[in-house]
Amino acid sequence: MNRTLLLLTILITISAGASIVSAANFEESIANGKSVYAKKCASCHGAKGEGGVGPALNSKSKLDSLGLENVLHTVEVGVPDTAMPAWKGQLTEIEIEDVVHFIFAEWAGLIIVGIELWPWEIAFVVCGAIWTIMGIYYVVRA
Repeated sequence: MNRTLLLLTILITISAGASIVSAANFEESIANGKSVYAKKCASCHGAKGEGGVGPALNSKSKLDSLGLENVLHTVEVGVPDTAMPAWKGQLTEIEIEDVVHFIFAEWAGLIIVGIELWPWEIAFVVCGAIWTIMGIYYVVRA
């Protein structure tokens, strides 16, 4: 019984914390994001991310400091009192993710293949792993 519970815990922890992103899917996401960027973003941020009405996006250090999740949030909700609109509702969730993948792949050198983890998911998996190791210890000890 304890071993079944332990195995179930391991599977739930891993599956809840990680989403599989294949190379083909990520490449497709980047291609779709490039199209969305050209149509919706380039007029303010520049065709090469050099900036204009909106800030430049073609800086690896800037993108690294902002982080993928913050940029995703900014695209979704916009920036009050600026020309940056909230794209949530105008673009699908997939289009928003695609354009952010494109921005990071193009100007921050991000490559996602295999397992994509958001920072909160990493914390979730680490805590789950610790809990699982404790569970193994108690099962083996019993």
